[in-house]
Amino acid sequence: MLAARIFGMGLINLFLTILGGQILAQESRTHLTVSGGLTIVDNVKGIHRYSRTGWGVGIGIARDINVFVQLSGEVSFHRFPFDRESLESSMPSLGRTVIGENSNMYQASVGARFAFVRGSVRPFLSVRGGAFMLNSGLVAYEKPYVLRSGETSLIGFVSIGFGIESAISSNISLSLTASIETPFVVKAVAVPITSRWHVRL
Repeated sequence: MLAARIFGMGLINLFLTILGGQILAQESRTHLTVSGGLTIVDNVKGIHRYSRTGWGVGIGIARDINVFVQLSGEVSFHRFPFDRESLESSMPSLGRTVIGENSNMYQASVGARFAFVRGSVRPFLSVRGGAFMLNSGLVAYEKPYVLRSGETSLIGFVSIGFGIESAISSNISLSLTASIETPFVVKAVAVPITSRWHVRL
């Protein structure tokens, strides 16, 4: 009887050990992402007129569907500094006081990423879509000569990009993505260059 109990406890311990090892061996498919980068805007007459190259930071969640496909969602904040030099070179102030404010953008997006190969270094194609709220800063030559009024716009967008991801450790990787982003309605093209840290949860 005692031998049977010892044998039974041994089998249970062996099963729990194997199960625990399998659980630990499985990598989480969920990532926390933290991003940062630059946004180059090519649109002289559009919503970013009189703004310089912007910078942004973001946070998101990504989920691996398999080794090649990943889905993600992200929220981010972007700032576009007022470009006084460009304004004054194109339209001399002639002694007038220049009033210029930075523009801020709040963005929410979802996307999919498709890797070309498996391994520790993986190139990929990225497709994203979403919406952003842009607070355009006021730009004027003394009142009432307003060049850009301070206003808030809600605009949808789509983007496509290419990037590469490299594993730093078993739970952390770093990616770099360059995209072409096109807002709906507005004739503008943005080129975000974004780095992301991926941390498995």
